[in-house]
Amino acid sequence: VFDEEDLQPIQSIATHAAIVMERNEFYNKSEELKKLTITDPLTGLLNRRYLLERLKDELARSERHVHPMSLIMLDLDGFKNCNDTLGHLFGDKILKDIAETLLKTIRSMDVIARYGGDEFMVILPETREAGAVDIAERLRTSLYKAVSINPEAAVPEPCALTASLGIACYPEHGDTVESLLDNVAKALYRAK
Repeated sequence: VFDEEDLQPIQSIATHAAIVMERNEFYNKSEELKKLTITDPLTGLLNRRYLLERLKDELARSERHVHPMSLIMLDLDGFKNCNDTLGHLFGDKILKDIAETLLKTIRSMDVIARYGGDEFMVILPETREAGAVDIAERLRTSLYKAVSINPEAAVPEPCALTASLGIACYPEHGDTVESLLDNVAKALYRAK
């Protein structure tokens, strides 16, 4: 049905379509790689490296607009014993459940990340200390319910988990990333 004259424009269009499809595939793969570089593979939360970059950005924005900002650092008490007693697979499941609970509890504007083993950090943009205390209490209560009351997520007896939380606020407790991180860690250890 087609002759040589019909074939030339079709080949030209096909070449352009192939280039567009290839570029789209590369874009999708680069977005997938980008996501992998900023997320914790176990919990799916943001990772520490991305959190520190985001903290710099949020601090700069808070300084520029003269807005408050708070940080919450959360550490699971008794998690090491849980991991040692019941194994790392069970510990991994607990961390995943906790990450899911934390994500459901924070506000959409907040940034949460896995900071280290069983430590999590939440950036609370435009939040004063009183608001941070309320959010921290809500997180603590949600975690308690997730690991203690829900029979599907219930933790066996030798693995009693609680959470300690520390709060640091800009500008009251620091005006640099380093000072805020230092003060939130100190607050966490006082809570423990």
